[in-house]
Amino acid sequence: MCSLCLEVIPAMRIGIDLQPLQTVSSRGRGVGNFTYNQIKRILQLDDRNTYSLFVNAYLSDPAPFGLYDKCNWRKFFLDFPIDTENGRSGKREGSQYAAFLEDCATQHKLDLLHFTNPFEWELPIPSRLPSTSVVVTVYDLIPLVFEEQYLKNAPAWLRRGYRAACRNIARADRIVTISECSKKDLIKLLGVREEKIDVVHAGPSGNFRVLEDKTGVERVKRKFGIDKDFILCTGGFDYRKNLERVIESYNLLPPECRRGSQLVIVCRLLPEEEATLRKMAETFRIGDDLVLTNYVTDEELVALYNGATLLLFPSLYEGFGLPVLDAMTCGTPVVTSKVSSLPEVAGDAAILVDPYDVRDIAEAVERVLTNPQLQAEMREKGFRQARKFTWDRVAQATIQAYEKTVGHPHTVPRKVLTVGEKLKIAYFSPLSPQRSGVADYSEELLPSLAEHADIEIFIDDYRPSSHAIVSQFAIHNYREYEKLAQQGRYHVNLYQMGNSVYHEYIYKMALQYPGVVVLHDVILHGLVHYMTVVRGNPSAYVAEMAFCHGQAGREEALKAVSGVLPFEVYGRPLNKRVVNASLGIIVHSDWAREQLLAYDTNIPIAKINHGVRLDRMPTAQDRARLRAELGLEDGHFVIASFGHIASPKRTDVALRAFARFRERHPEAVFILVGEVHPPTPSFDIPRLIKELGLERYVQVTGYVDLETFMKYISITDLALNLRYPTAGETSGSLLRLLAMGIPVLVSNVNQFKEFPDDCCWKVDVDETEEDLLLAYMQELADNELLRWKMGQNARCYILENDYSWESVARAYVNFIQQVLSR
Repeated sequence: MCSLCLEVIPAMRIGIDLQPLQTVSSRGRGVGNFTYNQIKRILQLDDRNTYSLFVNAYLSDPAPFGLYDKCNWRKFFLDFPIDTENGRSGKREGSQYAAFLEDCATQHKLDLLHFTNPFEWELPIPSRLPSTSVVVTVYDLIPLVFEEQYLKNAPAWLRRGYRAACRNIARADRIVTISECSKKDLIKLLGVREEKIDVVHAGPSGNFRVLEDKTGVERVKRKFGIDKDFILCTGGFDYRKNLERVIESYNLLPPECRRGSQLVIVCRLLPEEEATLRKMAETFRIGDDLVLTNYVTDEELVALYNGATLLLFPSLYEGFGLPVLDAMTCGTPVVTSKVSSLPEVAGDAAILVDPYDVRDIAEAVERVLTNPQLQAEMREKGFRQARKFTWDRVAQATIQAYEKTVGHPHTVPRKVLTVGEKLKIAYFSPLSPQRSGVADYSEELLPSLAEHADIEIFIDDYRPSSHAIVSQFAIHNYREYEKLAQQGRYHVNLYQMGNSVYHEYIYKMALQYPGVVVLHDVILHGLVHYMTVVRGNPSAYVAEMAFCHGQAGREEALKAVSGVLPFEVYGRPLNKRVVNASLGIIVHSDWAREQLLAYDTNIPIAKINHGVRLDRMPTAQDRARLRAELGLEDGHFVIASFGHIASPKRTDVALRAFARFRERHPEAVFILVGEVHPPTPSFDIPRLIKELGLERYVQVTGYVDLETFMKYISITDLALNLRYPTAGETSGSLLRLLAMGIPVLVSNVNQFKEFPDDCCWKVDVDETEEDLLLAYMQELADNELLRWKMGQNARCYILENDYSWESVARAYVNFIQQVLSR
C-alpha cells in the first residue's frame, strides 16, 4: 500500500463485493476465478488498509482464502435474497438494493466499495452510493461490440439490464479493466474518461506450469483417445470462439500434417452442441481427426497444454485471452488472432492471424507443425512474455486504483500548453547548501532550462545559498505549491528524484501531484527505508516491499525488520510507486531505461544525458598553480576519488591497492575528495588508512564546494570512480572528470559499461578487483602518453555526445512537450 505517503493518502476502509464467487453465472468460471485470485493476492500484499468482504447469506459460501495470519480483513454476510432461478433481483428492486448497499457502506464506514462484476444479473450495481466511492471491474463489453449476435435477440429484460449496467459503469468513480483493448472499448462505447480507467491485466490460471513428469500427459491422452501429436483449441460453443473456422482451417492443412496430428477441442458441450461440431467435422472431412473432450479438470487441462504441439486460439474477440497466457506458461507455442486484446497478451511470442481468414490460420498452423526450431523459439518467447503477467502485478495495480479513487492525486488544475507558448514548470529539487549531487545538477541545469521555460522552484525547509539561483528564480516552500497551482500557473511539475533523505518531500509530492520525474537513482530503497524504518514505522516498510515486489518482497522485509536478515538497500528498487504515478520519466543511462521498461508500462521513458559544464582544460601552468594552492608538490602523482566516501565507492579496495602501488611509486598521493561516511565495524576509512601506514600519503578533504571540487579535478593525474553496489545513478563526478580530460578507472557494472573503453578502463568487481585495479594504476602511472590519449578521448566523447547543458535543456523541453501532448 501507499505506506510511505501517510499524510498524502490515508489508510483506507475498502469494501469488496465477493458475491460473484457465489453466483451461478460466475463461480468457478472466468470472472469468479479472476476475482478470487485478485482479491486473495491483494489481502496477502496489503498490510495497511482494512477490508470488508461481502458475501451473500443465501448462497453457498465461497472458497476460503486461507489467510488466517492476516488481521486486516473480515467477511460479512449480506441479508439479501437472490432469485437464482430467474437470474434477477429477488424481493427488492434495484433502487432498494442500492439503499441496502448504502446502509452497508455507512455501517462499515467504507471509503470505497469495489463491485467485482457489474454484469451480475442477480445483483445490479447501483448508479451511485452517496457517501462511498464506487469502483467496478469490467472484463469486456463484448455484447456491445457484437450487438447483432448477443443483444438483438436477447430477452427484453436482459437487454434493459445490460444497458442499465453499462450506464452505471460509466458513472462509477473508477473502473478497473483487464486489457488496453477493453479500456478503449469503455472510452469508445460508453464515453468513459480515459483518466478514470486502470488496466490491471490478469495472471495465469490456477496451477498452470511446465510438467517435468510426462506420465500425467500420457494418461490424459489415453483417456480422451489422443494417439498422435495434437493441436489444442480451448474455448466454448460461442460465436466468438470461431470453432467453425478452426475446423475448416484444419481441413486445409497439407496431408502430411493431417496424418501426423489430431485436432483436440476442449470445452463443455451440451449434447446438441457436440452434435453440431461433429456435423461440421464431417462436412469438412476431418471427423476421424477431431477429439471433443467436453469438460476437463484443471489438472487435465494443464496436461493437455503440456502435451500439445500448439494452441490454436483464433478468437474473434477477447477481453483478455487467458488461454494464450496459460499456454505460454506451460511452454506451448501459440497461434492466435491479431484482433482485440490478443496481440497485447501474446506480444512477440505468438503467430498472429486474421481470424476470419481460414487460409491464414491454416498457413500459420502449418508453419509451426513443420518447424521444430520455430516451436523452440516460440516456447522461449512465450515464457518471457508470460512472466509479464502475474497476480502480484494485478493486485498492485488494483491497490493503486483504490488509492487514486480515495486519494484524488489530481487535485490542482494544470495549465494547457498552447502552440508557441513558453513552458511554465514547477521544479522540485534540493539546492545548495544541501550536500546532494542532485543539488549541483539542478544548479547547473536551471540556467539553460530557463532559456526555454519559466520556472518556479519548490524546496524543503532551508535557505538556498546559491546567489545566482536565488537572484534568477522564484523559490517557494513546497507547502505553498497547492495554493499557487490552484491558480493554474504551471503546465507541468518536474521532480528531480534521488535516493537520499533530501528527496523525501519530493517523493510525496510526486505521488500527490503527478508530473515528469527525473530518476537520478533507479533504486530508491535507501529513501524508502529512511521514510519508514528509520522513522519508526517498519510495518510501512513491509507493506511497501509487498506492494512493489509482491509476496517475495514482503517475506524479505519481514525477515529484515525482525533482524533475521540485514536490510539490502541496494537490492530491490522500491521505485514502482513513483514510476506508476509519473506522467513521464527521465533517466541518464540506457541501462536505467531498460530497468524501467521491464515494468511493461506505457509511461513515456526518455534517456537524456546527465549534462556537464564544458570548461577550458587546464594548462600545465594552471595545474602547477592549483597544486601549490592545494598544498601539493608538482612532482606528486595524484590519484583521486570524488564524491561521498561510503562503502559502495570501493574505497577500502582502492586504499589496499594504493598501498601496494606506492611500493613502485613512492611519489604518489591519494586524495579522497568528499565527506567520509561515519565509521561502522565493516567500513572505517580512517582506521584502514592508519592500518596501512598511509597517513602521510592519503588526504581526506571532507565536504568541499563545487569550485574547490573542480580544482581537485584539474590537478588529478588518474581518477578512480569505483561503485558497487550501485543505485543505478549516473555519476556527475565521472562526467566532470571526462570533460576535463582526466583518465578514469570505473567499476565494470551496469550503467558504467556504457562509457567508452578508450577513456574509462573497467575494473571487474570480483576476487580479481584489487589486483586488476593495481595493474591498471601501474600501467597508467608508467605511461604518460597513454594517460594523455585517454584524456583526449574522454574530452572528445563529451563534446561529441550532447552532454552540454544547452543540449540537455533542449531534450528536457522536447520530452515534456511530448508528454503533455499525450
